[in-house]
Amino acid sequence: MYYYNPQKFHLKSITSIFLIIFAISILIVLPSYSQAAQVENSGDANALQSYANSQLSKLDVDKAELIRLQTSTQVILEPEKSIDTSTDTIRTDISQLNYSKAFIQIELIAQRLTSAIAQLTVIENKQIAQTRTALVAESQVTVPILMYHKTPPDFSAQLESLQSKGYITITMAQLADYFDGIATLPNKPVVITFDDGFSDQMDAFALLQKHNMKATFYLIPGGARSGWCIGIMRHNLNCGDSYLNWQQVHQLHNSGLIEIGAHTLDHSDLPTLSTSEQLDEIGRSKKILEEELNTSITSLAYPYGKFNDTTIALTRQSGFRTAVSTISGTEQSSSNRFALLRVRDALLLP
Repeated sequence: MYYYNPQKFHLKSITSIFLIIFAISILIVLPSYSQAAQVENSGDANALQSYANSQLSKLDVDKAELIRLQTSTQVILEPEKSIDTSTDTIRTDISQLNYSKAFIQIELIAQRLTSAIAQLTVIENKQIAQTRTALVAESQVTVPILMYHKTPPDFSAQLESLQSKGYITITMAQLADYFDGIATLPNKPVVITFDDGFSDQMDAFALLQKHNMKATFYLIPGGARSGWCIGIMRHNLNCGDSYLNWQQVHQLHNSGLIEIGAHTLDHSDLPTLSTSEQLDEIGRSKKILEEELNTSITSLAYPYGKFNDTTIALTRQSGFRTAVSTISGTEQSSSNRFALLRVRDALLLP
């Protein structure tokens, strides 16, 4: 009968891992060692000394980068003193013409330095991103977010006004990237948003295409709470306006100019609902749009611009990166990313 011995199993596991690491190290070292062996087999003392010096110079370069990274990140993976001790030993071996030993040690140290530099580079990049995000969160940035519902008669003139004033359109996803410290903004960014998904917004889309301008469309899938009177899935034709259908939504999404956002499932007054009802309205709208379009939906518009602390918490919990209100203003910040401000008239922008 076989009995499980945890200690024995643990020792076997450690031994196996060690052997795997050792084998990988040998595979990495062998090519470079083969090159060193070729030089050594040549019997040319000058060639051996020249090769040894070149390898030591590479170690010095890697060591300098290691020290920079360790100073920058405040993370010590390879103590400088340990590296100096190893290189001193190598220089001694070279002076005693023990090239084989020296070349193996050079390669082993080089692998240690390369591994440490790679790890520290990842850490440094994360620290830089975190610092940038913190700075963005503390500061405000002027980004007008224009709010539309049905396509205004003078929409073309509004777009031309924005372009003449030097505004560059971005999507809400791009603004979220800026808040997260992974993207920059153009000199005069502006976001164009359309709520509800009325069918006449295809007219706005045509004009956006004509001017090659981006926008975010906040859509309502529709459901039982609204009596199937509104949204993309509306099938009660005795009530409600005309809305975009799935074919049109796909056309918007595939254009490369339009970001699709959510506007809840049934355009409900969120603060009047229970926590579970709010979560259903917010979460299901996201899920339906994501499954249909096979993309991440990360931007939300609160119906009627209404929200409370619970709404914000559930929006964040559901995986949204931003949410817009109907509160007037153009100064945005990452700390306020779930209650962003919007304005209504493009012609009044400076």
